[in-house]
Amino acid sequence: MTALLLCSAAFAPIASAQAETKTNETAWGLTYDWTYLDDDVEAMTGISFVDILTDVMGAADDADLELLIGQATTGETNVIFEQWTGADVTEGGVTLTPQVTQMTISHGTLNDVGVVTSWEEDDVSFDIALSVDTEEYLSLNVEYTEFLNADGELVSMEIDLSFASSSSIIIDLEGEVSGGGETLPIDIAFEAGISFDITEAHGEAAPESPSQLYNDLDPLSAPFSFYWDCDSWTESASSSSESYDGHSSASLSEPCDDYTGNFANAASYNVEFSGFPAEDIGLEADDVSISISDSTSDSGSFTMDEYSLDGSMEVMDTTQDITVDGAGTLVTVNQAEAFPGPLAMPAMAGILLENAVAGSEGGDSIWEAFGGDIEGLFWADAMDESSEGESEEYFVCNNGEEIPSYWVNDGDEDCADGEDEYGGGSDGGSPSFVCGDGEEIPFSWVNDDYEDCGDGSDEPQDYDGDNSTDNWFDCNDGSEISMDWVNDGMWDCADGEDEGESPLMPYYYLDDMWIEGDGNTFEFNFWSEDLVDNGTYELAYTITGPDSFERTDSEMFTGHSGGQETLTSTGIAGEGALVEGEYCISSTLSDSEGGSIDNVGMDELCQTYKIEPEPSERLETIVDAFAESTIENVMNSFGENLKDRLGDIEGTAPYEDARVYALYDSASMRIIGVQLIAIDPTMSYSFIGPESSVYSEAPTTTHIEYLVGDAASAAGSATEDVELADMVDDSAHDTSSVDTVLDGTGVADDRAEDNPDEPPSSTTGSDCSEAAGKDCDIVDDDTGSLIPFVSPLSVLGVIALAGIFFRRQDA
Repeated sequence: MTALLLCSAAFAPIASAQAETKTNETAWGLTYDWTYLDDDVEAMTGISFVDILTDVMGAADDADLELLIGQATTGETNVIFEQWTGADVTEGGVTLTPQVTQMTISHGTLNDVGVVTSWEEDDVSFDIALSVDTEEYLSLNVEYTEFLNADGELVSMEIDLSFASSSSIIIDLEGEVSGGGETLPIDIAFEAGISFDITEAHGEAAPESPSQLYNDLDPLSAPFSFYWDCDSWTESASSSSESYDGHSSASLSEPCDDYTGNFANAASYNVEFSGFPAEDIGLEADDVSISISDSTSDSGSFTMDEYSLDGSMEVMDTTQDITVDGAGTLVTVNQAEAFPGPLAMPAMAGILLENAVAGSEGGDSIWEAFGGDIEGLFWADAMDESSEGESEEYFVCNNGEEIPSYWVNDGDEDCADGEDEYGGGSDGGSPSFVCGDGEEIPFSWVNDDYEDCGDGSDEPQDYDGDNSTDNWFDCNDGSEISMDWVNDGMWDCADGEDEGESPLMPYYYLDDMWIEGDGNTFEFNFWSEDLVDNGTYELAYTITGPDSFERTDSEMFTGHSGGQETLTSTGIAGEGALVEGEYCISSTLSDSEGGSIDNVGMDELCQTYKIEPEPSERLETIVDAFAESTIENVMNSFGENLKDRLGDIEGTAPYEDARVYALYDSASMRIIGVQLIAIDPTMSYSFIGPESSVYSEAPTTTHIEYLVGDAASAAGSATEDVELADMVDDSAHDTSSVDTVLDGTGVADDRAEDNPDEPPSSTTGSDCSEAAGKDCDIVDDDTGSLIPFVSPLSVLGVIALAGIFFRRQDA
């Protein structure tokens, strides 16, 4: 059900700049308080997450593993639609009536998670506390206006949009891991945040001629389907309609003028990371500590001469009377499958959003700024460099372009002149035929019944008129065949060159190299083709590197018709240890007679060598102690216990099926609401939606509230351009379950420092109930211990880690 809210969040409205009197007003919307998420999930699935948590805790306790988890979620989501007719305006001497649709969406949540886990066996133990705090905020506002003339024709459309979003996370991991008499303290902190705002955006579009959209839609009677498209490539307007078995179908396609618009956006981010035990894995603390932030802004305008505005609706013949305001006003509507707004609104908003997010050409991008800020960081460099020296090699084309080496001789010409396909050329890689006068033509033109050579030498010739061919083709081995036999589908030359087969031309290229500091070892791969099977070949090479490093040597190997070879070059006596830096290998390949084999790859293959960090003795001691302990058995036992305890849990959904409909008012040709119908074996109910003359309220429901009339308008006004602090009151964000879990840990102290103004949360069940209006913790009957209440999100995370999945009861 919350998915309906989120799916509806595709677009949202901006405050109207018009102050004129509004007529023909309708308003509806949805609002949800995320505090009730746990209760609503249980109501709709039949699964009690408190019971599941009890089993999770019990499974850990059975395995002698302590595991406590707490979570608090507070927030709200609002989706409001308002529609009205504005005061007439005059443009170009024509009176136009604005039809306005305003949609507002706001979403904000605070989430706190606390996890404590510990285990001890002799001198091996861990005691770890984790705190994760996140904030999510989104506000999207759209005001879409269609201008109609006195004949009801659509003359133009315009849209104004604003968007604001932010996301932040704070992770605090503290504790210690001990083993073999050594202790590794853990105190890791991570904080990150990103925001993106479209401070303003405006777009305009119009049909080339006033559109008959609403004049075509008005006479249609349900059931019917209607499709409309206005694009930049249609040359003239065209419409169609047909009726079959009582169902009408109609469509209208017409050309649209350019879509023009402007925008302004701003973005920022921050990342901080500290406390990682870098020294214990052979690194410097500064290598893995991060503190970066940046911000960008951009503005611009755009014109789109290729675009499409389209939309469709399917209107059923089922009717009902719904309440549209607080006064109980009834309107007869049809259920429909359609976007809950005008047909062109999604496309108009989508195009504007796309351009506002993409920004102007050459404008600042937050992603480019982030990429520049992380350059030079240790872990960022490590993403491009491997300590083992693995490389991606390239083939250099004649024009200087580089292509991956594995593209060489793959059957496709990737270089402009085709030299990556050995023996190929600009003619597409096919062999050529040299005419008697020296002219060169593609070999496929030979003996094709058409003289392409000026002297006709590419075709069989009967010079003396005795009905026999007098010219011939020279094979590579010196033999001659009649020109009749060229390109006849059969090899008459030994190597098939009379059928366009290229002569064997052996070649090789270096493909990859690995470097290992232990023993100064270099291992490299190369590919070869058309070598003599079982022939003897010698690869001579020179390796150069930092500090005047140079090694010249050669390796003998047995050739074959084609494939990959791997050779190893080990250290030479007196050679110093490898240092970090770039090492390059150049090579030549020759056969047993000293003949050179062509290298069709790069002249040099280079790879950066980086010394692998070594862990500290303390870390090695702790790892060895854990390896000798029973921790693996403990974790396996926890998984098995969890599987046994949760094996009988089966959810029972209160309904068998559901349908979502837009509610279409044929009189105004507007969507004036939405409805989610819940279906059980005997009856259908209104699960979400307005009061209905056909559907009664569902007996089992959630805390999603459906608003109409003034209540919806007030909610829209209250959430327009709202900030997160306005949506979620920190003082109402009850984190007592998280605080109970983390009580007594260093993480709890850090949380108090991060939230100095947050009131202290009670750690008792009764006080927590008074503060939150419901139980926040329970007592496990098996262990007698305090178990904090958690959100299903936490429980699902724990269960996913254990590899356990829920089963829905078979109806």
